[in-house]
Amino acid sequence: MHIVFACDEYPPEPSGGIGLFVQKLAQGLVLQGAKATVVGMYPIAEPERRETINGVHVWRIRRNPTRVVGPLAARLVLYRKIEEITYAQRVSVIEYPDFQSMLWRSHSVPTIVRLHGNSSFLAEHGGAKRPSFGVRIAEERALRVADLLVAVSRYVASEAIEKAPHKEIRVIRNFVDTRVFRNRRLDRSNTVLFVGTLAAHKGVFALAQAANIFLKRLPDWHLVFVGRDTIHDGKRVSLALTSLVSDALLPRLRILPAIPHVELGNVLSTAGVCVFPSKVEAFGLAVAEAMAAGAPVVASDRGALKELVEDGLTGVLINPDDDQALAGAIVALCEDPSVRKRMGEHASEQIHRELGYQKGIEENAALYSALSPAL
Repeated sequence: MHIVFACDEYPPEPSGGIGLFVQKLAQGLVLQGAKATVVGMYPIAEPERRETINGVHVWRIRRNPTRVVGPLAARLVLYRKIEEITYAQRVSVIEYPDFQSMLWRSHSVPTIVRLHGNSSFLAEHGGAKRPSFGVRIAEERALRVADLLVAVSRYVASEAIEKAPHKEIRVIRNFVDTRVFRNRRLDRSNTVLFVGTLAAHKGVFALAQAANIFLKRLPDWHLVFVGRDTIHDGKRVSLALTSLVSDALLPRLRILPAIPHVELGNVLSTAGVCVFPSKVEAFGLAVAEAMAAGAPVVASDRGALKELVEDGLTGVLINPDDDQALAGAIVALCEDPSVRKRMGEHASEQIHRELGYQKGIEENAALYSALSPAL
């Protein structure tokens, strides 16, 4: 079995959740005896670069920098390269992400679009910046062209049904690399931790505002943001966050850049409480990873997070628009170490049982095999 993934953010290039997901899945498939190839457009100097990373074959193609015809030209180049590989190497299945999708034409083998929550979805439900007209058209067309849609949550599937009512949609939730993210039962620090992109739709402004309440009531605790900085209304989000916290509390606020994914398990394993007040989540991988690491979580009651967190048992669900409720939930957990310990243990058990690494690899491998049983 040979799977080709279209991916423009495959590590070690700068990567978001999609790039990390493709990396873990591709490497897992290789360990099971399959062949995995990743093809994408990258800002490289040479026309094309080929490499093999942990058994995964990676083709990086130079991205056309021309703004007018660049995106369309890139789609055509990517399509042709994947078709070339398909004919030369007997590919079983091709998979594209829905986010700013590059799928424009039907391929000669079964093609999946995995619904991680595209640009239009984030703008409509999470208040993110509205994508350009071209991106919206590309994302809509990908849903029509694909042979099968795979959603990472029931929430995303329900949203996709409205835009692709005649397409088959299967739900296969993201898995967690439970080899890295596990409950190590280490001493936890007095840290309220946010991990993720510093972006408005992730609820970081609400968390900073709530800090003026919970840090006053928790004099021994600190708030730490860890993640990639972005621009919002012409200003770096990191700077906007500091402006929302009172001067008296600023010494207890830290904003750190994103760290390598392999190091994240250590950070989550020692956090006192992890907070994720997102406006919307298509799945919530950072939440699932924190839970796997045994961290008690306070999470938004929006989107797919209700599918991950059982309120009162494996975490606390709150309205991300209610600063008082957010601060109150954080204070209640921080003041009760027995509840934090119990929630963290239940959360870790749930994620390892339902979304474990090996189970996720096998579930996706079975999907690919069913689409191309003769190969």
